[in-house]
Amino acid sequence: MKIFVSYISRLLLYQFCVIMATLLGIVWIVYSMKTIDMIVNRGLTFIDFLKITIYLIPHIAFIVTPFALLFTTIITLYRLLSDNELNVLKSSGLSELQISKPVLYFMVLILSLHYAISLYLLPMSYTGFKSSQNYFRNHYASILLEENIFNSQSKVTFYVYKKHENTYEGIVVYDGRSPSVSKFISAQKGAIIKNDGMTFFQLYNGTHQEKNLKTGQVSILYFDKYSLNLVANDKADVRTIEPQEKFVWQLLSTDPEGVKISNQARVHGHFRISWPLYCVSSIVLVLSVLLTKRYKQMQSPVQKIQLVGIVLLTVILPMLFHNIAIHNLYFIPLMYLSPLLQSFIGFYKLRRGTV
Repeated sequence: MKIFVSYISRLLLYQFCVIMATLLGIVWIVYSMKTIDMIVNRGLTFIDFLKITIYLIPHIAFIVTPFALLFTTIITLYRLLSDNELNVLKSSGLSELQISKPVLYFMVLILSLHYAISLYLLPMSYTGFKSSQNYFRNHYASILLEENIFNSQSKVTFYVYKKHENTYEGIVVYDGRSPSVSKFISAQKGAIIKNDGMTFFQLYNGTHQEKNLKTGQVSILYFDKYSLNLVANDKADVRTIEPQEKFVWQLLSTDPEGVKISNQARVHGHFRISWPLYCVSSIVLVLSVLLTKRYKQMQSPVQKIQLVGIVLLTVILPMLFHNIAIHNLYFIPLMYLSPLLQSFIGFYKLRRGTV
């Protein structure tokens, strides 16, 4: 008994690591495409790129873990079935539930890790990602400036005609950070300068036009040298906290001032709890399909259709109920009912040993 449990567990662990690494890599690359553009075209260093995108890994792992576990179980059981190893176990007198034990043990392990990611790692890492993204956006303005394109950052719009490494030509700036004054600045040349933790756009040979939004008075200043503080606003680093950055208990409660959180945030909190449950429902359904007395070397098209249906259920139902619940919170129980009902059906069929 212990030998076959250990053997199947090793197969599951190896297959899961391969599939999980593959899915993480693919999705990580997709998520990182915008940041890669900053490396190629805007001068962001590779180290800075890693600092930003490494925080995405727990977020991606939270999304892909049920799929990785599902594909791991299907592939592993296919291998055991094709080699007639499961038939040998059945012939030795083991029931479907006994044969399922190593898969169920492994499922519980992954489920525990999934909840650890959902409840702790995800909000902490995503906060790091958004903070790093916001920091580079506000303190490394040079990565946002492109030739012949209007670039906006913290209510400041830039236009540069030519870019030569760290210097720029043909510069136009509109500064709308002040609620009472708007500024329009043009300059022949300019450069990004950092001093005492602050970032300045040093401009040369230009004009500074300032308009009082209350009185309409306009003043014009001609300058040889002018420094524009890109993070002069005290709120430059202040940003909106997204639901992924909050812990589940924060999403399901009210803030200190008693203001109710949005439907989207509340539903996201329930999604963080209900999504890992699909690790259970999908695996139990797969076991109920493959480990049955009617099995004949996976030649039955019905079993293949059932497996495809399980994959589709894992993909479609969570998205469907999540979107419905955002519009009407009364549908939140469906986010839990679906995986729990699937798990019950799977365990029932597995215990009976029939489909």
